[in-house]
Amino acid sequence: MKTINTSARMFGLFFILAFISYGTGFSMIESITASKYPLEAIVAGKTSIIIGGILMALVHTIGNIGLAVIMLCVLKPIHKQLAYCYFSTVIVSTVMLLIGSVFLLLMVPISEHSTSSTASELVNGETLILLCKKLNFFAYQIGMVIWGISGLILCILLFRSKLTYRWLAVWGFIGYLFFITGCIFELFGSPFGIYFSIPGGLYELTLGVLLLAKGFNRPKILEAKELIA
Repeated sequence: MKTINTSARMFGLFFILAFISYGTGFSMIESITASKYPLEAIVAGKTSIIIGGILMALVHTIGNIGLAVIMLCVLKPIHKQLAYCYFSTVIVSTVMLLIGSVFLLLMVPISEHSTSSTASELVNGETLILLCKKLNFFAYQIGMVIWGISGLILCILLFRSKLTYRWLAVWGFIGYLFFITGCIFELFGSPFGIYFSIPGGLYELTLGVLLLAKGFNRPKILEAKELIA
């Protein structure tokens, strides 16, 4: 029981770490690239962009891989195939977000080169910056769709195993359905996708805090194995 509660708290820690690191990093970069003159703003604020990129590309990736490995060990006794499906979708989602983060980091060398070049190259630099932001957008939305699928699998396993409250697993399942729908809307140009992410985002924060504070409930499958033993 002590081991599984340690796993629960580690999962909660990685869950919150990944959530906060990506959001913070993206906000740092977006505050700079949203400028009317993005090339100059990126050159002036390249330190913030690099820090934001590290949060998104490194800290977030470590957090996601950590939580995926932890939950693979916890969920395999419950349903091996679904556990590996969850692990695989988390890794694929993380790789997509990592690729998107690299596109944002590429804006720094592009802007440094463009601001010291001719007028035509300046225009090309602005085009490349816009392209990097668009590539990040698509990588993020596709990665989040895959992340939502991993969340649906996780909620199914949590509901079946009673590792957490069943009402929480139901909340998460519904929240991830809304989340996936919102990401698809964003891909088709709808500006309202962010509102669909609110139930899922609140669920993730609630789950992370709950696991840090309380840990998992004792899974029924482990109780049954102990009785057989």
